[in-house]
Parts: sequence; structure tokens; C-alpha cells
Amino acid sequence: MRREILRRSFVYSFFLLTALPTAAAPRTGAGLLADAPFVRSKTMALAGGDLYLAGEGYYSAAALATYHLDPQTGIPSFASSLDWQQLGVLDRISLVASPDQSFLYLSGLSVAAGQPSIVILRRQGNGELIKVELFGTPGLTVPAEHMAISPDGRHLYAGAFSELAVYERDTATGRLTLRQTIDSPIFGRLLLTQDGATVYAGGRGPALRSYRREANGSLTAFSELDRITAFGLRVDTVLDLAQSPDGRYLYVLGYGLSDSGVDETATLVFEILADGGLALRSRGPGTGGGTEFALGIEVNPRNGTLYMASWDAEDNSARLAAFPPKDGGKDFFGLANSAAAAYTALEFDDFLFPSAALASGDRLYLGNFGGRPLDSWSTAGEAGALAQAASPGLDAYSGLAEMLDYSVSPAGSRILVATPLSGRITTLTWDGEARFESSRPLGNLPFLERVVLLDESRFAALFRGTFEAELQLFELTPQGGVRPLGERFATGDGVDLWTSPDRRQIFVSGYDGFLRFEYRPGEVRLVQRDLPAATSGDGLVRFSADGRQVLVVSESEAQFRTQPYGYDPASGQLVAEPEDAELGAEAIDYAFSPDGHELYVLKASLQPAPMRLQVRRRGPLGSWSVVMQEIVLPPATTSFYRPAQLALDASGRRLAVLAKTDRGLSLFERDPSDGSLRLAETLEGVLKRPEDSAEIAFGPGGNELWIFDPSASRISVSRWGCDPASPAELCLGDGGRFRTEIDWTTAGGRGAAERVIAPATDSGLFYFFDPNNWEMLVKVLDGCGINDRYWVYAAATTDVGYALRVVDTVSGQAKVYRNPLGTTSPAITDGDAFALCPAPAAETAAERLPAGDGADPTTLLLRDRFELEVAWSFGSQTGPARVVPFGSADSGLFYFFSDDNWEMLVKVLDGCAINGHYWLLAAATTDVGYTLELRDLVAGGAPKVYRNPQGQAAPAIIDIGALECAGGRDAGI
Repeated sequence: MRREILRRSFVYSFFLLTALPTAAAPRTGAGLLADAPFVRSKTMALAGGDLYLAGEGYYSAAALATYHLDPQTGIPSFASSLDWQQLGVLDRISLVASPDQSFLYLSGLSVAAGQPSIVILRRQGNGELIKVELFGTPGLTVPAEHMAISPDGRHLYAGAFSELAVYERDTATGRLTLRQTIDSPIFGRLLLTQDGATVYAGGRGPALRSYRREANGSLTAFSELDRITAFGLRVDTVLDLAQSPDGRYLYVLGYGLSDSGVDETATLVFEILADGGLALRSRGPGTGGGTEFALGIEVNPRNGTLYMASWDAEDNSARLAAFPPKDGGKDFFGLANSAAAAYTALEFDDFLFPSAALASGDRLYLGNFGGRPLDSWSTAGEAGALAQAASPGLDAYSGLAEMLDYSVSPAGSRILVATPLSGRITTLTWDGEARFESSRPLGNLPFLERVVLLDESRFAALFRGTFEAELQLFELTPQGGVRPLGERFATGDGVDLWTSPDRRQIFVSGYDGFLRFEYRPGEVRLVQRDLPAATSGDGLVRFSADGRQVLVVSESEAQFRTQPYGYDPASGQLVAEPEDAELGAEAIDYAFSPDGHELYVLKASLQPAPMRLQVRRRGPLGSWSVVMQEIVLPPATTSFYRPAQLALDASGRRLAVLAKTDRGLSLFERDPSDGSLRLAETLEGVLKRPEDSAEIAFGPGGNELWIFDPSASRISVSRWGCDPASPAELCLGDGGRFRTEIDWTTAGGRGAAERVIAPATDSGLFYFFDPNNWEMLVKVLDGCGINDRYWVYAAATTDVGYALRVVDTVSGQAKVYRNPLGTTSPAITDGDAFALCPAPAAETAAERLPAGDGADPTTLLLRDRFELEVAWSFGSQTGPARVVPFGSADSGLFYFFSDDNWEMLVKVLDGCAINGHYWLLAAATTDVGYTLELRDLVAGGAPKVYRNPQGQAAPAIIDIGALECAGGRDAGI
């Protein structure tokens, strides 16, 4: 099977774009790039401080993305997303939030049953969504295009073409039951008036229908307009509806013929009468004839300004305009402001227009079709004038929802992503974390196939020309553009691009053979070079680390040939070396060792069988004929074209095999003395789905593995090692093998926890806000002698939301532990965290013994006033906890068994100015029984006592009424 067939199949068939939610971060969690997993933004909803944007990928794959809004600026920043598999729906979708902002409802076509359904999602305190159920929608034969919820939250109204359904809503659980179904053509928006008394449905035949809402939520039709003929326009289709802030006027965006026979869109202004009837008052803004058509309208709830999004079919450009009202909203005057939205429209689906706008005070959010999925506009100017908001939140869109190829610069500091469907190149920087840099339009550049960065600002691109593939050099300009450089080369049926480690040699492979080019940075151009004969057919190219050895793999229907070459950098000539038929037999990928002494060959049988990994060296005749080692890889894979990829880091320490069919990643440690390999770990489910175009590559230092996964719309970066100098990382257990990081969330914002410098190897501390106010104790323990696992224990003295990520820097495996905002944090006691034990096992938890007589003191003094003591019980053993000789004025630690294994974090905070009490906060990483006593040395009196029974994971203690302040008060917090 040919690569071009598969590549085109990837573009047109497999590009069902999905993105993993935050809860399903990559196994190392380092540098996940994710965004809204769609290019068709369809509808959105605001709830609390979050914006939820629903859209579709290719072939109607539904997706839902969460953006957090900055409380001061309203700027959105991407947080997480749910794809069609997690939601369970496909096809045309709509989204609505409940009035109390506790639930979201997303319509679609059930993946499992193929029936119209509504996904009921419960919103958490941190904005994350939990799926409650997938509700099959009785009364609807197609998914709801538009939904609305009554102001009291008791009823949900869903419309789809010729149907309108009314559902009873349980405000506590969010669940739905059918109340009523109505035959009603729903084409434009379904609008429920602000007072909840009337429902208006835009459609076609009739164009507009009105319903009176009864006390029990059911609807009674009382008027309809089959066609609206006024102001020289005959409107037979209503596309959108909006209401003025005072509720007096209904704005109807209609489509029809003018008296001169030209297609037009216009806004008609109706006054809403006392009985819900409508009286036509004026004609508002619209688009008159030509190629421009209005797509949607929205009204600013603060000042009544009407915003209109339109599309020009002639140049595929979008336009957003603002129209301030007069006479209370009866009329509109002059164009206040207009600007081109930054996207390229592709195609529309029978008037299901892609724009989805939502006004909120001084901010307007606009969903796009292609390019960025979300635009943010400031409406705080005079008369509602628009100004596009350039913000980190919008810039966080990486373009990955439609990426076809990517490249990392030689220094590893820049990532280039080709997003050809929106006609853009996206660049990101990498400094241990991926950051958006720019999204640059390509202008009239044809469809991109492959890109490769040759240095930090120039890249070579292979793209589809009118009749054949072409290669050209481009430059990223400081002004944010893309500039072509030098000559454009015709490459026949070229489908792939390969470069040497120094990015100076470039190979283009295609059905009709290989072409070779040289990049000359001093002259800023590409020069075509000769290539030896007998390299016809598609294939791959592999280089040694110094670029002096080259393997060219030629594939065609008639032959499969692997030809080694030597490269002379002085002359630029390739010299053929001895061939070996066995070298190429069943081989699917190759990698040279850094010193060039070994060649690693990945092989797969034509029949379903396990893959094999060979370590080869040169034989007496110079060919790579000596097999030093052969490893049968788990798992077994079925064979198809290039089912796997091999990657070796530049230092030669690690080798990775990506099995695309099984979506698994095998990681090997390499012995540099003889080149032999040892399987270190096998990770499952690295890719979202089996994908021919998935790729892996090691970063420049060898401590990062890049995984390019088009099926999940992401680039993930696995990082080895832990940086003890990083304030956001704790290196715990087994010589600092496990990297721990925490992200925290409050109602006012988000941030990364920082570590407290502390003398321990297995235990560590984080603080969120104040270096003296320790929030979380984390431990990684060696339990290999008990259950062949490393254990993770943690406890936090907080109800702040957090995500604790623990990463094994050797294998790349990771565990993530979360606490929802507003929930008192429970202890984490994961005795099954990592199955990575060496043999023989180190000291085990079974050997824990009470501390001896010479151990640390048992009484902890905080704030020079409060004494704390802890007594523990474990089985039949009991004893006093010991104080870790490390602490701050208000925070301290106890250990039970080992001075490196800290068990309990305690704090006394001064809340006297808030509620007249000192606060006691404590958290223990244990299920050992304990009793904690707190005494006030100034006020005296009986101690406060807190207990945890044996066998129960200790919950956090948050007692903000622990001791009264009347007996004296020390310095503030």
C-alpha cells in the first residue's frame, strides 16, 4: 500500500479531531499542547467565570472545550476539552447552560445508539465538567439544533427542523423527562423571552412562529408568519433571533428576495406586545445583495448594541459590525465599527452557519470556522465600538485541531505546526513548557504536505502545487508573516521530507524516486544535488548522528531495497556501500547509534506476528550483516504499512519504539559499551487511535520524547529527569526519581505550587500562596518488598482545588490526583501507584519501627504559644510522633517511623481579625490511627483533641474555631 494513499486517507478520512481533557494528560504531563478539538465552532454558553465552546470536527465529530475567563479582563484561556468519544455524541449540536449555572446540556447524535440525545453535564466549582448521563430525546427524530431553558430552570425547550420538544427538568439532578412535543419548523434560533412568557421559533415555512408558555411549562401556538413582506424585502427564512435588553423588541435576522430579485439578509425590528404578539416597527442592519450574507446577530445586554457577523463568499472573509440603538432599540444608526474576523471559511452546511456569538457586558466572544476556534472582542468603546482583544488566552490556541505536520528546531526551542486547512503556520516556543508564539497566514501557498525547520526562523515546506508537489524555502518574518525565499523546485509526486541532523541535507521521497537538496544558510537558498541511481519508489531516509552515514530505503510495488551510503561533507557526494538483502527484509525502520558502530533495525512480518528489534554491526565485507541482539517486542502487532517507528536519542542512552497499531510505546535503556538494549517499560494507549502519520522524536538533550498524534490533535512531550533547582518541582524517592508538581485553583485564579526547601529524600512540601504557610505534604515510598509497587502518599491542609502530578522520570509513567475546589482535601494513600520495582527490593514499609530514645522531640511549638503532640497507633503498636527538625513560625511536621518519611503537616494560623479565633489546619499522609492534641500556653485550659481511627485515610483537619483569641494574640498571619 502506498504512502500517498494512506496520507490522503489520513487527511480526508481519519481526521476526526479529538483532544484529551485535562484529566487525561499525557503520561509525563510535561508540555501537553491541547486546544478545542474542532474547526467548526457552533455554539457556546457562559457559566460562572467560564466559557464553554461546542463545535464539530470533520465528519460531525462533536467536541466541547472549556475556557476560563480572566475575572478582570474577560480574556479566555483554554483549560480542557471533551471529545466525541467522551461525550458520546456526533452530528449537529447545540449547547445551553442552566440558569443556576450548575448544568450544561449538549445535543447531538448518540454514537452508540445512533439516536438524537442530550448529554447532561454537571459543572464543578473549578469549571470542569462531569458527565451525568446521555439522555435519549423522546419527541425528536434528529438532534436538537437549538435549546433554551426557562428562567426558573424547570423546563428545557429543544427544537430541530420540524419538531419542538418540551422537557421537565429536575433542578437538583439535572435530569430530563418529556412533557410535550409539537410539530414546528425550527430553522433559526429558538428564543425564550427574558420573562419566560413567550417562545419564538425562527424557521422556514412558516418563517416565524410564536408560542405562549403555560404555567406548567407546556407551549401553546398562537401566531405565525409564513412570510414577512416589508421594506422592499420578502423574508421566507429566519436565521437568527435576539431580544433588546429591556425586553421590548425582538430582532429577527431574515433571508429572502428584495423587490429587485436579489438575495439579501436583513434585521427586522418587532415590538413585543403585552400578549406576546409582534408589531413590525423598522428594518435594521443587514447585507444587501452581492456576495455578502449575514450569519448571526447578538445584542449587548448592557447598552443594547446589535452585533452582526457576516461572510463574503467572494473572498471567504468574515466581518463583524456593531450597530448602536436609538429610540430604545426601535431603530439603529450608522456602522459604529467593523473588522475582519481572523479566519477563512471553508464551506457551509445548508445554512447551518458557523458563527456563534455571545455578548457579556463589555466583551463579545465569536466562534470561528477554521483558524482560531474563538475570538474575543472588547465592546467597551463608545457606542459599543469593537476592538479585537489580543490576549494570551486567544494566543493559547495552537492550531492542533487541524495539524498535518510539525517540526522542532535544531535547538529545540521552537515548534512549527502546519495547519493547512485554515491556511496558517503556527509557531510555539519550548523552554520546558510549550507557549504559543504566533499564527501566521500562508496567503496563496498551496496545500502543505510536510514542513521542517532548518534553523530558528527558516523552514522548508513540501506542498501540493497545481500538478505536482513542490519544495521551497520560507522564512518567519519579525512582523508575523511568512516570506518565500529562493527558487521553488518541482518534485514530481513527492510525499515526504527528510533532513540530516545538521539540517543541511534534504531528501524528498516520492513514487517516482528521491531528490536531494542542500540548504546553504549563507546564501539563504536550496540547491538541488545529484542522487545515485536505483532509488526509485517511495521510502524513508535515515542518517547517523554525524550525518556521514545514510540509509535510503526505496519501496515500490516491484522491489524493496535498503541502500547504505557514506557521505563526504567536503565534496557533498554520496558513496554507495555494500548492500545486504537480509538487512532490508521485513524492516520497517532504522536508527544509527551515535558513534555509528551499531544499526538498530525494527522488523515486522508480513503476517500478524510480534515485531522484532535487532542490533546489527558491520561484517567483514562492510555490510551490516552481523546481528548482535534480537528482541521480540511486546505487544504483538498486525502488519500494515509502517506500523511502527524507531527513535534513538542523540546521546544514545534511550531508544523508543512506537507501535502505531497497538498504540503502545516501548522504552529501552541502551548500554553504550556494547550497544545492547534492555526493555525498561512498555506504555499502552500513547496514541488516541492507530495512526500512520503519528511520529516520535527525542529532544536535543535526550531527556524529552516528543509524540506527534494527529488522531488526538496534540503534541505531547515526555520528559525524563527532575530538576532540583526548579521551584515548581520536588524530586522524591529512589534518588529523586519521581518528579512531583501541583497546579492549584481558587475562585479568583490559578497557579503553580512551589516547593519548600526541606531536608528529606522521600517526603516534600509545597506552598500555594505564602512560603511560611505550607499547604501540602507529598511522599513517594518504596513498597517493593510489600506489593512490588512504589507508593504515593499526600495530604493537604486546604479546600483549594488542585491537581497533583507524580511522574516517574525513568519510564515516563505518571499519576494525577485531583481535589475539586471547595472540597476539604482527603488524604491520598495510593499503595498501587507505580509497578516499577527493581530486584532486589530496597528497605520496605514492613520494616517500619518506632523511633528510638535518641530521636527528635515529641512536642511541636508554633507561634511561640501553641504546643502540639501526636500519638499514633499501628496494629498493636503505639507511640509518640516525633517532630521533624525543620519548620516555620506557623507550620511544622511530624514523623511516625522514619525521619525521612514525614506523616503529618500541621499549621496554626491567626484568624483573630476574621472570626476571633486561631485556626488549626492539619493533614496526614496515612491511614495509621492517631490523636492530635493542641494546647494554648497563654490562655491555658483543656487541649483541643482531634482523632483519626486506624485503617481510615486521614481527612484534612480545617478547624477555623480551634481556640479563642481572648487569651492573647500574637502577630498576624
